[in-house]
Amino acid sequence: MAEVRLLTGVTDVLIYVEAPTMEYINNIRTKLIALPNLDKIQTTTTLELLF
Repeated sequence: MAEVRLLTGVTDVLIYVEAPTMEYINNIRTKLIALPNLDKIQTTTTLELLF
């Protein structure tokens, strides 16, 4: 599953991805960082879904 949301503030875009492994996420990051005009990628992982 993936979602892309446009935001206001310091962060412009939030991409939510459910992935089977961190390697899968790293592959996505590698493709994103290759995009022109992309300045920075910050990755945050979820430890636990509360509700």
